[in-house]
Amino acid sequence: MQKEQQELANLIKGKKVAFIGAGVSHKTLIKEFVELGAHVTLCDQKKSVEDFGDYAATIKELGIDLSLGENYLDGFKGQDIIMRTPGFVGYFEKPLQDAMAAGTMVTSEVELFFQFCPCEIVAVTGSDGKTTTTTLISKFYEAAGRRVHLGGNIGAALLPMLPEVSPDDVAVVELSSFQLISMHQSPNIAVVTNVTPNHLDHHKDMQEYIDAKRNILLYQTPPCRAVLGYENEISRSMQSWNVSIPAQMAGLAALNEDAYVKEARELIGKERAWMKAELEKAGLTVWDSCANYLFFEGPKGLAARLEKGGILIRDCSNYPGLADGYYRAAVRTHEENQILTEAVSQILQWF
Repeated sequence: MQKEQQELANLIKGKKVAFIGAGVSHKTLIKEFVELGAHVTLCDQKKSVEDFGDYAATIKELGIDLSLGENYLDGFKGQDIIMRTPGFVGYFEKPLQDAMAAGTMVTSEVELFFQFCPCEIVAVTGSDGKTTTTTLISKFYEAAGRRVHLGGNIGAALLPMLPEVSPDDVAVVELSSFQLISMHQSPNIAVVTNVTPNHLDHHKDMQEYIDAKRNILLYQTPPCRAVLGYENEISRSMQSWNVSIPAQMAGLAALNEDAYVKEARELIGKERAWMKAELEKAGLTVWDSCANYLFFEGPKGLAARLEKGGILIRDCSNYPGLADGYYRAAVRTHEENQILTEAVSQILQWF
């Protein structure tokens, strides 16, 4: 058994696991989880075991508990893990939220695959074109000689493939908003084709739909790539933090002013080098930059101390992969940069 498969087995063994629905992928996983030592409950709106047709015999053979009918969500109570299906759209509704508040792990087949997959993952989402894009990417990798595992919303469940996946392979995954809404892991390469109003009969509003799509890249950690559809305003602006569309338009317009751009670059380059040297002299770790800001590491609470003196820098502790003590400061005029570096030097004397 591969290391990743063993880690999955350790997560499942002896746990009480509820599956929402018995779709194709869940039928395969239910059998696998029972074999791994899980105590499985199947939660479904069907009224009796006979309503499952041919699958009823498997339910009885595997010794699966049932929570059926109008109150089928009552089966969530007391579970260690709940396996969500994309067809179940009530992620933010009370039954699942109560279960999570009680300490139950709510996850899905694709989330567990992301958690334990040993190879590179390329994932695609979007309102239109995601199936075509996913298929094309898989064909490109195959033409390059890579072994490809294709799945997700495009058809095949990926978690049952885990024993066959090696570190040199690549998984190419299509993801819907329903799959992404609860995800807290992002792929190595994330592709967003576009985002337009869609599935609003299932999502609370357009913002919830956008936020679900954004999860595909929100938890990326270096080295990673994000490919965003430029012609669509929403996908174009899908950084981990938003730059408003008017700000982007203003920036693009400014780039057409050649003289202004040249002068600004020269000023920023000169001030950036001076500011970096001063911050390093004060004792901070400062990374090289080609932008109009510097990224550096310093003592916890530095941003709050500077704010008390009327100086604002960005606290980067909420960025994916970072922690307290990482900051970003804009390169401004020499006078403003001097005020910042002097304030930092004075504060660091107290640390």
